[in-house]
Amino acid sequence: MKVNAKYIAGAAVSAVALLAGAAQATEGGASIYPNGVETFLVGALPPPGFHFVNSTNYYHATRVNDGDGDKAMPHFRLNVVADSLKFVHVSETKLLGANVASQIIIPIVDMDVNVNGAKDDKTGLGDITVTPLILGWHFDKMHYVAAVDFNVPTGRYSKTDIANLGVNYFQLEPVFAVTYLDPKGLEVSAKFMYDFNDTNDATDYSSGNEFHMDFVAGWHVDNWVAGVSGYYYKQTTDDKVHGVSVGTDGNRGEAFAVGPSVNYNFGKVMLWASWQSELYTENRAEGDKFWLRLALPL
Repeated sequence: MKVNAKYIAGAAVSAVALLAGAAQATEGGASIYPNGVETFLVGALPPPGFHFVNSTNYYHATRVNDGDGDKAMPHFRLNVVADSLKFVHVSETKLLGANVASQIIIPIVDMDVNVNGAKDDKTGLGDITVTPLILGWHFDKMHYVAAVDFNVPTGRYSKTDIANLGVNYFQLEPVFAVTYLDPKGLEVSAKFMYDFNDTNDATDYSSGNEFHMDFVAGWHVDNWVAGVSGYYYKQTTDDKVHGVSVGTDGNRGEAFAVGPSVNYNFGKVMLWASWQSELYTENRAEGDKFWLRLALPL
């Protein structure tokens, strides 16, 4: 199946999908969560107080694949520089034995897209994520986080534009994350998510639900952690337009990405750097993403 060029060129290039580093499947290939953003310590809440995390991403892709993983377009180029500002508050309050937290994530995106000679570029606010309740448990070397993210369509959108700063629909995203941490040795962390997507009322397009996970494995030596990180993405239900499934496979996307990741702990300040290459994709773009993240207490 060939990807519909209209959808890839149009709604697909959403701000938060580009923050993730790729235009994915669902409507036009767009997905809200930035796949690959979470690496070390994703399952461990920080200590009580206010915290700030800044994630900067550069993504470059020159290929869009069809449902068989084959190149679907002769000319495609996507460059994105995105920055997300995450503000987290961890309370002293306990609920079900867990620390209670909340957060807001505000993405700012600059994108440049060229699809078969049609060009567009945008800069501005993307779709904001609000998480009113996060629960975090700590047990010796095991750490767990559970939450529900609410992704709000605050980014600029027009169904006639090639590049859009938002997807123009709400999304509900349950989250579960786990970290095994030996401060003098192995760390393995993963974040599991499932997305329930609302309908885009400008196009009557209903994007399919999505399962995805970020993962990392590394080794701690003094203040350093080095290892590999990446993500797996699988769309589980069909895209639909006016209630009818799109194409022969529902435009379902799939992707796998992996690459090196390193973390340095300055004490209360932590710095991450990652490169993730998309090794296989279906019904979505395929490229490389570079991450730089900074976390510090406020």
